[in-house]
Amino acid sequence: MIERKPCADNCRRCVLRAGFLKKRPRSAALRAVGKQVGVKARPRKKGATEFKVQAPFEAGTRPTPIRTYDLMKSSEPYRNKCHWISNFASMSRQTFEVLVLGSSSASPDTERGVSGQYLNICERHFLIDCGEGVQIQLRRYKARFQSVAAIFISHLHGDHIFGLPGFLSSMHLLGRKNPLTIYGPPRLRETIMQLLTVSDTQLNYPVEWVETKNDGKHRLYEDEKTEVWSFPLDHRIFCTGFLFKEKPLPRRINKELLAELTISVADIMRLKAGEDVENEEGRLIKNAEATLDPPAARSYAYCCDTAFRKETAEYVKGVDVLCHESTFLKDHEVRATATRHSTAEQAATVAQLAGVGRLLLTHFSARYRYVNDFVREASAIFPATEAAGDGKLFKI
Repeated sequence: MIERKPCADNCRRCVLRAGFLKKRPRSAALRAVGKQVGVKARPRKKGATEFKVQAPFEAGTRPTPIRTYDLMKSSEPYRNKCHWISNFASMSRQTFEVLVLGSSSASPDTERGVSGQYLNICERHFLIDCGEGVQIQLRRYKARFQSVAAIFISHLHGDHIFGLPGFLSSMHLLGRKNPLTIYGPPRLRETIMQLLTVSDTQLNYPVEWVETKNDGKHRLYEDEKTEVWSFPLDHRIFCTGFLFKEKPLPRRINKELLAELTISVADIMRLKAGEDVENEEGRLIKNAEATLDPPAARSYAYCCDTAFRKETAEYVKGVDVLCHESTFLKDHEVRATATRHSTAEQAATVAQLAGVGRLLLTHFSARYRYVNDFVREASAIFPATEAAGDGKLFKI
C-alpha cells in the first residue's frame, strides 16, 4: 500500500496522492507522476510501468531527447525525486501473501476443496499443489489465473495433482503464451503428458518440467528477490515440502539526514548497497551513519503430506509462517502413523521445535466437520496457531 505520510517538503504532488491510484488506472498515474516531477510523460502501452519522458527546455533552445524510463527500476532517474514515486514504484515488491485454495485431505466436501495454495511473493506468482477443482477456486477467490509462473507439486497422490491437467488445458484455451515451469516428483511429467496426449491437447505455451529430489535440501528457483527450496518429507510415497524465502532487502537511507549529506542519486544507491561514499564536499559518508537496517526478509514453509518427524523442524527453522498438515486429531494418532500423516498436536510440536512465527494447519480429514478442534489441540502446545481454511488470505 502507498504510505499516506507526506514527504518532508509537503509538496503538492504528495498532498494530492491520497486515493489517487484508486481513481485512475496505472497509465494515468504514470502520466501524472511525470507531470508532477516536471517532465512530459506518457506510458509506452496501457498498464505499463515504463513511460517516456522529455525534460523541460526553454524556448529557443534545442529540445532535450526523449528517453524511456521504468519506475520499477531503482536505477532510473526521477525515482527519488519524491518519495511518492518511490512508494509507487516499490509497493508491489512488498507483497507476500498466501491464498488457501483447498484444505481437505483425500477428497473434497461441500465446504473444503482439496490441496492447493496460491502465493504472491514480490509479484512472483506461484501455485503449490493442484488438486481437483483448484482452477475453480482460483476464479472464485479472484486470483490472477494467468500470472502463475511456476507450479510446485509435493507428491503424486490424486488430491494434489488431479487438477493439474485441467488447469494446464484451461490456460491453453485462454491463450496463454508465457512459459510455465512445473517442479515435481519423478514421473509427474509422464503422468500428466499421457493424459494430454490421449485427449489430443497440445499446449500453445512452453512448459519446463523439473524433477525434485528428497535426499536433502535443494534450491529449485531463484531470482533477484525470491528463492524456493525443497526438502524431504516422510510419506508413503516420494514427497517434498517447500520453503519460500524473500532475499534480504537493501539497507534504507535515513531520510532525516538526507538533506545534510549532499549526495547524488548514484551515491544513494551505493549507500543502499552497503558502500561508503564521498559527498560533493569531499566528506566521507559512512554507510552505517547514513542508512538504517532493512526490514527482515520473510519466509514461508509448506509441509504436506508427512508423518511426524523432528528432522522437519531443522528444514523450517525460524520461518515466519509454517503451513503443516494435520489430517487427524490425537484420538486417531494410530491411524495417522499407519497412513504417514500427522495430528494437530504433532504439527504444533514441529512448529515449537522450529521456533516459527505462526502455524497454519491444513489437510483436514473429511471425517471432521469442524476445524476449531484442530486449532484447540495445537494451541495447547503452540499458541500462535490458525486453521488455513479455504479462501483465507494470509499476509506475511
